[in-house]
Amino acid sequence: MTDVTESCAEKVYDIRVLKFGICFHLYPLSNRRCHINFMLCCKASLHYNACRCIPHIKFFRYVPIVTSTPLQTEIPNMNIIEGVIVNDRFLESIAINLHEEAKNAKTGHRFKKIIPALAFYCFTLESKLLTYGKAVFTKTSEYKSYTNATLSGKFEWLSNRLGVPDIEPIQKCKETILEMVAFRNAVTHSKNIDVQEERELTGLEIFHDRYVSVYDDEKDFMTSSTLEKLDDFSQAIWVLEQVWVIHGLKHFNGDWSSLSVGISRGKVINRDEEA
Repeated sequence: MTDVTESCAEKVYDIRVLKFGICFHLYPLSNRRCHINFMLCCKASLHYNACRCIPHIKFFRYVPIVTSTPLQTEIPNMNIIEGVIVNDRFLESIAINLHEEAKNAKTGHRFKKIIPALAFYCFTLESKLLTYGKAVFTKTSEYKSYTNATLSGKFEWLSNRLGVPDIEPIQKCKETILEMVAFRNAVTHSKNIDVQEERELTGLEIFHDRYVSVYDDEKDFMTSSTLEKLDDFSQAIWVLEQVWVIHGLKHFNGDWSSLSVGISRGKVINRDEEA
């Protein structure tokens, strides 16, 4: 509620509503002393409400108020936070979940779980290799060369830097990684495959061409749609984890905290500074 009492000789009445930052100039109809009780109504039709509340006003206009002391807004203290987001575990969790669902899927529909599970195992492997490599190859130029290497090249480079012996499980893992690379490329660049083979017809193939099946183990990613292949891809991830825990710990001189690079983390840079 704003109460204004002015003389009619001044012609114009100023009602200043600082809360809304608006100045109303009111023009009276008669030269008589008037007492105006004006309530600011924040509605769609401000002109209608004003004229209804003040019958002695012919019209009004409003202009912004310029004050010498602008309203001060308190600015909260701001902190600088730096960190890193790591999604290795999320990718692996998706792969493991699809792997379990594939085991319980019905025959003929199992490939719907196997193919995406294989793909996410590939994504997990590369993500982990990049995470571990960033902790090991600290020089910018060296890490850049590492990231540009192939998937099998990353594993080879990381194994050599950590001093991993070329034993049978490592050799098997390298072979599986080559299969993972081929599978990922086949899925990513999927296209029609022209096939020609020479073999003996079997079963219903003898009666009509509609029953003839064609296969290409090297280029068709659907030939990898088996639970055995899922187990192989999963095993490659497990071997990489063992390499990191055992040989990574030696590389960092027994510092366990250096192995926790696979976890998202952050820190406040200016915590101890005064705002």
